[in-house]
Amino acid sequence: MKRMHKSKALALTRKLVIGSFAPSATAPSVAAEEQLLARRGLWQLLAFLLLSMAAWSAGDRGLFTALPEAFVAWLGTAPPLPLIDLAFAIYLASALILMPGRLSAPRAGSQGWSQLLYRTSFYLLYLASAVLSERFAVVLAGGLFLYGMEQLYFWGIALWGGDENGRGSAEE
Repeated sequence: MKRMHKSKALALTRKLVIGSFAPSATAPSVAAEEQLLARRGLWQLLAFLLLSMAAWSAGDRGLFTALPEAFVAWLGTAPPLPLIDLAFAIYLASALILMPGRLSAPRAGSQGWSQLLYRTSFYLLYLASAVLSERFAVVLAGGLFLYGMEQLYFWGIALWGGDENGRGSAEE
């Protein structure tokens, strides 16, 4: 009897974990496209985490201490901390608002790598202001939150299906 419960549990696990991204009989192209976009998003998440580890290792070092003085003079002073914080808050809000439209576009994954650059650029800004160690967790949490929302969208499409255009429909 326990063996039968194990096999049912194993089948259910396979259906949710493996089968949720497998092409279905009703919409094979939708699942394949969503699987591709979800995997691309996971690769971008991995790249974000690797860049975050590099930023963490940079830690308390100032960006301007490693550069030649002539180049530092050409760059000028670092931006003020409140402006960087404001820019990061505006970026998070706008990325969250624009995310459904970006993901619903036919070429949704094409902008993902630019989003990675936007998210990691704040590490450089905080490093230039010499406060990366204080703001590292904020940038990491913001990036992880946005990647989590993207993956939640793809999992929702994979589990509950989509419309004839390949995305989630409002009627369902």
